[in-house]
Amino acid sequence: MTAISLSHLPAGSWLHGPILALLALHIGAACVAILAGYGAMGVRKGGSLHRRFGLVFVGSMAAMGLTASLLAVRIHERGNIVAGLLAVYLVVSAWITVRREPGRIGRAEVAAAFVPFGVAALMVVSGLQAAASPVGLEGYPAGPYFALALVAGLLLAGDLAVIRSGGVSGARRLARHAGRMGFALFMAASFFFIGRQALMPVWLRGAAILYLLGLAPLAMTLYWLVRLRLGRRKARRPAFSPGG
Repeated sequence: MTAISLSHLPAGSWLHGPILALLALHIGAACVAILAGYGAMGVRKGGSLHRRFGLVFVGSMAAMGLTASLLAVRIHERGNIVAGLLAVYLVVSAWITVRREPGRIGRAEVAAAFVPFGVAALMVVSGLQAAASPVGLEGYPAGPYFALALVAGLLLAGDLAVIRSGGVSGARRLARHAGRMGFALFMAASFFFIGRQALMPVWLRGAAILYLLGLAPLAMTLYWLVRLRLGRRKARRPAFSPGG
C-alpha cells in the first residue's frame, strides 16, 4: 500500500509535529520488531532468551501496527489501516495462545476474533467498490482488497476453530503461536526490505540480500509449521506391539 510520509500534509500544517513523532515511533518500532523477531527465530525455542525476544517483538510490533493505522487514517488508506490492525492482532493473539493454559480459552480469544471479522467485511466491501469503479478505490484495483479479505477470513476461521474446540494444546498450540508470530514478522520484514528499498543506499537497491531478508521469515515459519505438523502425526501413530 501507499507509503506514509509528511508529503501527505499541506504545507505549514500544525499536524507536522505529531505526525513526525508518530513516524519516528513507527520506524523505530519496526526496526526493533525486525531485530527482535529474527532474534527469537535464531535462539532455542522455549528458552528464556526466546521469551525475552518474543516480548520485545510483541511490544514493538504492536507499537508499529498502531502507529501505522493512525497515520493511515489521516490519508484515508484503508489498506494501511487494516494491515496495521492485523499486525497488532497477530502478535497479541499469538502471545495469548502461549500464555493461556493448554485446552482453555477466555474472553480475550472471543474478542480478538472480531478483528479479522471486521477486516474481512471491510475489505470485501472495498473490493466490490473497487471493482465497480473504472479507476479502482484509492488507486488500487479490487484484487489487493480481496486478498486482504481472504487472509483475514483464514485467520477468523482459525479463531472460530479454537473457540469451538474450547482451546488448543500440544502441537496445535505451538503451531498457532509460531504461525502468527512468523507471519507478523514476514509482514514487517517484507515491507521494509522489499517494499521500502527507496530508503536503502543506491548500491543496495534490488540486491538479492534484501529479498532474502524479506522472505526468510515466511520460509522459516513454513518450516516450523511443517515440522510441528509432522511431529503431531508421529505422536498420533500407535507404537508397534509384537503381540498386536
